[in-house]
Amino acid sequence: MPTIKTVLFNRKGRTAAGLALLLAAFYLPNWRTASLQAEEDAESLVVIQLADRTIRAGLAGEKTPRTVFPAVVGRPKSTGVMIGMGQKSTYIGDEALARASTLRLNYPIQNGSVTNWDDVEKILHYVFYTKLRVSPENASVLVLQSPLNSRSNREKLTQILFETFNVRNFFVSHDTVLALYAAGQTSGLTAAFSENYTLINPVYEGYLLMNASQTLSPGADVSQAILKSITQADKRSQPALFAGIVLVGAAVPAGIEQKIRADLKGSIPAGSQLVVERASDPVLAAWRGGSILANLSTFADMWITKDEYDEAGASIVHRKCN
Repeated sequence: MPTIKTVLFNRKGRTAAGLALLLAAFYLPNWRTASLQAEEDAESLVVIQLADRTIRAGLAGEKTPRTVFPAVVGRPKSTGVMIGMGQKSTYIGDEALARASTLRLNYPIQNGSVTNWDDVEKILHYVFYTKLRVSPENASVLVLQSPLNSRSNREKLTQILFETFNVRNFFVSHDTVLALYAAGQTSGLTAAFSENYTLINPVYEGYLLMNASQTLSPGADVSQAILKSITQADKRSQPALFAGIVLVGAAVPAGIEQKIRADLKGSIPAGSQLVVERASDPVLAAWRGGSILANLSTFADMWITKDEYDEAGASIVHRKCN
C-alpha cells in the first residue's frame, strides 16, 4: 500500500527535504487559474478545510480556495415561521450571520472536533452544490481536519462522504501537517495559533508524531512547549524538527518567531540548526498544502476508493490516512 512517505519521496532516493523543496518550487509558481480549471474534465479534485470558525474550499492545483465562509449554521428562532414564504429552514455562513437576530446560530466544529454532524453535512452540501458547483459523484475529496478530531469522527466523515455524497475517492489529513508541506517541508514542527488554543505538532517524514504533540491554552509558554515536544520525539528526528519550525494559523502573535528563536537558542544540540519562520500566509498555509498534495500525480494511489470503502467500511480511514 502506498504511503505519504512514498508519495513525497522520489524513487531514486532523494531526501525528503530535497523533494519537498522541489514540490514547493515546481508547483507554487504554476497554479492553474480558476477559469482554466473550470474548463477541464468533469472529474474534480476538491480540497475542503473544516476549521472551528471558517470553511475553506476549492480545487486542487489552485493557489487560493474558491470559497471562504464562516463555519456556522442558522435556523429560524420562531417555529411559527412558514418555510418557503421567504424563509429557509437553514442558513449557512455569511447568510446566517446576516440574519443573526432572527436565527439560532450553531458552530458545529468546536476546539477542532465536530459536535454536530447534521450541520456539517449541510455545510458540505452547501460547499459542493452552491459554492463550488461540482457534483460530488464526480469528485475526489481531500478534507483537512484538526489533529484534535477523534478517530470516531474521522470514520463518521468517511461514511458521510461515501454514503451521503457518493464521492469517487476520499482522503483526510491533518491540517497542521499540510501547512508544513506548503512550506516545502516534510519534516519539522508546526505551531498553529487559534483564538482558543495553540497546537504544537512535530512531523517527521510526512507523519504527525502524536505522542509528542501538545495542545496549549492561551497564554501558555509556546517556546517551552516546542522544546518539550521536540525532546519527546525520537532523537534521530530532533535535528529536522529544530530546523523546521513553522508558525501558522489565524492568531499568530506579532514578534513570536523572534521570541522563540531567543528562547530556544541555547537548547539546540551541538551541530543542529534552529530555524523558526512564520508561514508566508499563516491562514491559508494548510489549505495550500492540501492543494499541492491532492494535485500530485503520485497521490492518485493514496485515495480511499468507493470500492475500498464498500469492502472494508469506514475504519479503512485509519489504515490509509495516518
